[in-house]
Amino acid sequence: MDNKEYIYDKLNEMDIEYSVINHKAIFSESETDLKEFDNSIMIGKNLFLRNDKKTKYYLVNLPLMKKANLLKLAGFLGEKRLSFANEKELDEYLAITPGSVSYLNVITAEKVSDNFKKVIYIIDKELLDASKIGFHPSDNTKTVVTNSNVIMKIYDKYNLKYYILDL
Repeated sequence: MDNKEYIYDKLNEMDIEYSVINHKAIFSESETDLKEFDNSIMIGKNLFLRNDKKTKYYLVNLPLMKKANLLKLAGFLGEKRLSFANEKELDEYLAITPGSVSYLNVITAEKVSDNFKKVIYIIDKELLDASKIGFHPSDNTKTVVTNSNVIMKIYDKYNLKYYILDL
């Protein structure tokens, strides 16, 4: 079973309503054609970051077109600076490859190890203000659409540490 099918099964087990939108592969926000999505859906993106000492890792969930202020975020987290994690770290902590980062990765990461529990999760408040959000399920040709509170429901299910911030 591939990761997206595993995610769908787990969403069903958690009794989470969702729909799936199929589209051409999206590798970056500049390649996203938002005409493919209903205006009522806030499409999200995810950043996997680390501190300068490579001792703490953060998965940041925010709206697709929003620019993350990494200096502000670093200050809130008590870090000197943040940078993007590398391919090895993506695999070690979320069991994924570049281009596949999503908050839904915690569902598939549990199959491999508990390292995803060491990550601190950040949710941009703007996502929670939306009624519907869309994130890819480890497959950039699909978008899973759910109610916005599903992020917290999934993080709570796995007892993950998270913050809700206005980024």
